[in-house]
Order: sequence, then C-alpha cells, then structure tokens
Amino acid sequence: MTEEKTIQERKEKIINYLKEKNNWIVYLILAFILWLGAFIRTRGLPALQNKYPLSIDDPFIFMRYAEYIVEHGKLMAVDMMRNYPLGFNLGRETPLLHYTIAYLYKIVHFFSSSFTVKMAAIWYPVVFFVLMGIVFFLLVRRLFDYKIALLATAFLAVIPAFLFRTTAGFSDKEPLAFFFMFLIFYFYVVGWQSKKIEKNILFGILAGVATTFMGLTWGGSTFVALMIPSFVLMEILLNKFTRNELYLYTSWLFVSLILILAILPERMGIKDTLSNINTLYEFFILLIIGVTFLLQTKFFKEKIKWNLPNPIKSLVLSTIIAIVLSSVVFGFSFLKQIIAAVLHRLLTLGQNRWALTVAESHQPYVTDWISNFTELYFYLFIIASIILFYEVLKPIENKKYKFIYSGIYILFIFSFIFSRYSSSSTILNGQTTFSSFLYIGSLLFFMLSILWGYIYCYQKRKEIFEKILNIDKKYTFLFIWFFISVASARTAIRLLILFVPITTIFISYLLVSLYNHSFEFKEKIYKIATWAVLIILIYLTLVSFVKVSYATAGGMGTGFTPQWQNAMDWVKNETPKDSVFASWWDYGYVIQAAGERATVTDPGNAIVYWNHLLGRHLLLANNSKEALEFLKTHKVNYVLIEQEDIGKYPAYASIGADENYDRYSYITSFSLDPSQTQETRNETVYVYRGGYPLDEDFIYQNIIFPAGQAGIGLIAVPILKGDNNTFGLNKPSAVMVFQGKQYTVPVKCVYFNNQIYNFEGEGLDACLRIIPTIANNQMNPFGAMYYLSSRVKNTLFGQLYLMNQKWDGFEVAYSDENNIPLALYNGYQIGPIKIWKVTYSNDIKEKPEYLETAYPDARLTEAR
Repeated sequence: MTEEKTIQERKEKIINYLKEKNNWIVYLILAFILWLGAFIRTRGLPALQNKYPLSIDDPFIFMRYAEYIVEHGKLMAVDMMRNYPLGFNLGRETPLLHYTIAYLYKIVHFFSSSFTVKMAAIWYPVVFFVLMGIVFFLLVRRLFDYKIALLATAFLAVIPAFLFRTTAGFSDKEPLAFFFMFLIFYFYVVGWQSKKIEKNILFGILAGVATTFMGLTWGGSTFVALMIPSFVLMEILLNKFTRNELYLYTSWLFVSLILILAILPERMGIKDTLSNINTLYEFFILLIIGVTFLLQTKFFKEKIKWNLPNPIKSLVLSTIIAIVLSSVVFGFSFLKQIIAAVLHRLLTLGQNRWALTVAESHQPYVTDWISNFTELYFYLFIIASIILFYEVLKPIENKKYKFIYSGIYILFIFSFIFSRYSSSSTILNGQTTFSSFLYIGSLLFFMLSILWGYIYCYQKRKEIFEKILNIDKKYTFLFIWFFISVASARTAIRLLILFVPITTIFISYLLVSLYNHSFEFKEKIYKIATWAVLIILIYLTLVSFVKVSYATAGGMGTGFTPQWQNAMDWVKNETPKDSVFASWWDYGYVIQAAGERATVTDPGNAIVYWNHLLGRHLLLANNSKEALEFLKTHKVNYVLIEQEDIGKYPAYASIGADENYDRYSYITSFSLDPSQTQETRNETVYVYRGGYPLDEDFIYQNIIFPAGQAGIGLIAVPILKGDNNTFGLNKPSAVMVFQGKQYTVPVKCVYFNNQIYNFEGEGLDACLRIIPTIANNQMNPFGAMYYLSSRVKNTLFGQLYLMNQKWDGFEVAYSDENNIPLALYNGYQIGPIKIWKVTYSNDIKEKPEYLETAYPDARLTEAR
C-alpha cells in the first residue's frame, strides 16, 4: 500500500512539474510576442530623435501638460494658452494621461538622469501596449485557454489596424484606455467566475476603479458603460443572473459612479450624470434586477401569472416603471429624447459639419474595414462569429432550431455590416433608405426572432427552453462585446480600433478549434490537409501582418518636420511671449507646445462655434476689416497658414459657411498634359486636365450652368514668349461640360510668377494659380495649377496665401517660400508656412459676439 502511494505521489510530482514547465513555456512565448510587438512599435524611434511626436496634434498637448506637471506638481486650473482669451477649464478635462506620462518620466528618470519628459511621452504607448498585452492574454485565457490567448495576443501585437495609435511617438489616449478596458473585463470575468460573495464584491470594486481610470483617460469609456449592463441584461434573460452577480454588478456600478463624481465634479456633475443616457441604462438594468428578484417571491408569483418567462415579465414591468418615473422626474418629452438619442447613435443621424470634416469621425464603409484588416481577415472573423454562434447553440440538441437560428444570425450579420458597403454603391452606401432599413431592420429582425423563439420554447417546448438556459456565460459576454464593437466601428473610422481586439479572439478561436478538430480525423491525410490549411491561413494573416507592420513602423517619421521645427523656433524666439496666434484648429497644439504661444482654437475643439467664426471671418473673410475685427476680439497678434490648408479648404469652407453654404467651395488641381501642348512662333498653349464641379451657378451667353451639375474638365493657358526668358499670358479658356455637351468659356484671371494677370470681358470670375512640378530633380514651372473660383480667390486665404497680395493690417513676418515653394513634388503637394503680423487701425472695433461659445442658429451646424 505504501509502495502504491509512493508511485502515485511520484506521478503527481511529474504531472505538476510538466504543468509548471508548460506555464513557463507559455509565458516565454507571451514574452516573445510582446517583445516583437514592442520592437515593431519602436522602429521609427531614430526619426523621432527622442523629442518629436509622430503627429503635430494631440501628442503635443499631452507632452506639454506632462512637462507642466513635472515642473509644478499638478495641472493649472485654467489653461490660458487655449481658447484665447477665455482659456480652457481643466476641471472638465480627463487628466490621467498627462499624469501617467509625468510619473513615467519620474520613475525612469530616477534610474536614468538622461531620460526626459519628451522621451516619456514618446515611449508611453509602447509601455502600455506591453501592459495591455499582458492583461489581454490573461483575459482571453480566463475565457478560453492559453492557446487561444497566445494567438489572440499575437494578432493584437502585429495587426496593422492596431499599430499606429500604440506606436512610439503617438502619445494619445488609446494605449492607456485599452489597458484599463482589458483590466475592467478581466476583473469582471474573474468576479462572475468566483463563487464567494467577498470576491464578487472585491472584483466588482476593482472593475469599478478601473472603469473610473478609463473614464479619466478617454471618452470611449462609454463602451464599457454599454458593454457590462448589456451582458447583465442577457444573463437576466437567460435566467442565469444570481445574487453573487448582483454584488458584482452593484459594486462595479456604484464604485465607478462615485469615484468619477468625486474626482471630476465639474465634468461629471450629479445632475448631468444621472440624466446621461449611459447612466440611465445602467440603472435601468439595476431596476430589472430588482424586479426580477421580486417576481421570484411568493407574493408576486401569485399576483402575476402571465404565461411568459420570468425575465420577460421583469423586462416589461421594469420598462413601464422606468417610463413612469422618467416622465415624472424629467417630463413627458424625456422618453422621446431617449429614443431619438438611441436612433442617433445607431444611425449616426444628423452628423454636424465639424464631425464630417474630421477624417477620424467619418463613418467607415465595409471597404474601409477591408483596407484596414485585409479581405481574408475580414471574412475570417465573420466566419468565426458564425461558428462561434453555432457553438452558443450547442446546448440545444434540436438540430432544426440550431440551423434555423444560425441562418437568422448569418442573415443578420451580413445585412448589418454590409448595409454600408461602399461610397460608390448606389444602394448600400449607408445613406439610402434601403441601407438604413437593412441596418436597423436586420437588428430588429434578429432581436425579435430570438425573443419570439425564447417565448415560444418557454410556452411550447420546455425541454428546449431548459437547454437555452445552459448557454455558457463566456459566449454571451463575447457576443455582446462583438455586437457593440460592430455598431461602434460603423459610427466612426477612429473607433475601428475598438473592433480589433474581439476580432483577434474570434479568429484565434476559429484557428485553434480547427487545430483541435484535426485530431478527430482518423485518416492521416485529413489531418495533414487541415494543418496545411492552418499554416496557409496563419501565413496569410499573422505572418503577413508582421511584415506589413514592420515595414509601416519603419517608415513612420515625425509630422513635426524640419519645416515645422524651423517655424516654431522662429515663433518661440522672435515673437513676444504673450503673443496670440490664429490658425485653423489642427495646428493649435503644436503652436502652444513647440512655439509656446497661445492660440484661439486647437484640436481639442472645446468651443466648436469658434471654428465657424474663425473659418468664416478669417480664412474666408472677403476684406481685411472683417478679418481684423475677429482677430482684435481675440487679441490676436499673428496669423499662421500652411500648405495643408489648401486640402482642408472644403472643411473650413463648410464649417464657416452660413445655413445656405454661402462661402462653401474647394480647391482642385489640374495637371499639365504635355501631349496637348501647342507651339507657335510666339505662343505656347499649355493644356491642363482635371475636374472641377462648379461651386455656384454660372451664366455664359444666356446658358445657365448649374452648380454641382456642370463642371470644368480642361483648361488651356496661352503663354507668350518674350525676350530674356520673360513670359506673358493671353486670356485662358476652360472647357465646360454640361449635359453631355462641351462649351469653351474664357477665364478672367491667372496668377503666375508672383504676378496677377486680369482679363476683361465675359468669362469665369476665377483665377488660375499656376504652380511648378518637381520630379526626378527636374522642375517644370508650368507643371500644374489650382483652380480658384470667385468664392476662393477673393478670400483672405486666396489673397494672402495663394496669391501673395497685401491687405491692410497684415504684414508677412515669416515665410519659408524661398526654400519650400508652393509646388507638386513627386506628386505630393508642398508649400510654405507663412505667418503674418497683425496690426489694428483705430477704426477696427471688437465684436463681443465673436466671443460667444454657442451657435446662435442650429442651422449653421447642419451638414448637407
């Protein structure tokens, strides 16, 4: 007996040793994955020189605030360098990222005195990528096993769609926010898997603290505020919500709310918080929980004898109670506002002009998803979701029901996602009635089908209903995560990053399941074939991502180019310290941080209305007095414009236009077609090809050419050859296209070689700004042109920047035009940064309305 016991003990020791060895191997693989991800993300470090961020927008403000914290111990109460002259109240800011960078600096600086705050800001994304990778691995391992966890982490580490915002130099909110999001999910999963009440409460508190930290970092914390309550709702409907989970949910909810209210009282006041749609949803779920438990008591069982599952009774009664309470507390119109808000989120209705002009706020199409993920990966995660959904239905032994609901799911997921397929699609472009119907209709059809089947099985097929209640919690959790991620990713292209983690889990589940199932084949050939397919899929996805991300990261350089560095050095050294700058909002943070000067607007867009005012009364101003009145009101000393503002013209022309889009326009380039060049003895006719739809109606020889319907496709410019390489111009002409016919129309202005040529007579009241092209070290002074319509050429931007004209009150103080002229360089637009010093005559008066912070007319925000 003793000998048998000894043998058994030895066996257990060997097994335990192998398990420990296996854990070490797993952690070594994890370490390699995270090292590889970090290595890829630091390939661009040499270009950053340990002091320059990747872009000239958000990373600069976080760097500036971190430097201020290190110097003063805390943030200022009001930042007077922003939104001048009102300043920016930092009590309404999410400050955790600034402090994180500052304390990362302090920790590393303690060990290395050469480590700077700028280096901390540059390295911060990589540090938190590694930390989030560890937590993500632990989360997925909790839900599945180490194989799926390792593979999912590997995908997350190298997938290009997750690369840029976690790369060294891009010190934005996402790396820290995702670390906390994964931490929230990890604590919550551990909490529901724990059987002891103390642990439920403990992990609920930890999840609540992590939620607070995420809320102090990023507005995307609303994702979690939607995710966890939705998961709880599904658990209630599946009749699986226990008292232990009540402790978990309430601990998470109240800790996160109390902490955020205590830390950011100005940003999250009690009234605003309680009327917030996310908070109301969280408390609505709490109400359903309370009603659910009440309905389980003997009294209510006897009183309410509807032939419905208990959770459905709870949902119906809770909805009635919520409607009554909200009507009493907030008024009868409140329910209507909630419904409108939900539809707004789902359909992203009524996007304002500002949102539509910000690239990262654009609603993506399926084609955008594919370009970010690759087509193979895109369809793989859809296939994975279908297989996983079928796995959810595994407890239901009735094959008919499993196939029916799997089919409903397939119909839903394809309709839901492909309802916004492409901007070129006439049907599935996300804007048509059919697209909206497909999007909302598929969601409603899926939800109602599930609800009907749920109630039907309860009433008619009790044996199947009992099986439904055995669905694994982790699948519920993952699908809630998946659905909310899909809906979020559809609303804004920036939120595609939210969708990445769940796709890596789904695809890893698919590939590992395929590997596991391969061992069930008795025929060796099938095993080999399955492994071959796996190797091919991993090579075409994971290995391919490594190659793409490696190359992409290596090619990343700072957006704070030498051109910007020189300009900001001039600003910092040659302008008074109390100077105020006006520019389009994109450059606000770099002027504040690198130039150390205050600005009127910046990428924070705390006062969106000022974008309208600056666009309309500065960049689109039709005379110097209009511009100077706006500038004087904001105490501006300098105006900065740079070449990217040419491409951004439609953005500020849209934002700065009135309700009828009176100043809206765009700047289009035309390229020289050498094959069409016509030579004579004294004249060369250069022909330029391009496309310009008219921005306003035009009448010529009694023919009306409507805006948007008629356009210019070709422009001919006759150049006169003079003595000593001098040039002159004859009147150019444009070929107008309307209703399939072509019309030759004169153009009344050309700007070339720092001179404006005006021509009398009828014609397009536009100006052609001829620019050189540079390619293969060869320059053609007539290589391209910008078409400046009458709406563009008469504006401050057109006159001062594009045509170098002089306006009263504006004097060029800085320009690098001699080194970087306005030109097309190897197909890319280049041009100078120009800064004008502003002076005010006695007749220029301030206008208090230019300091208003809210739109006086909502029509000014409406897009078309």
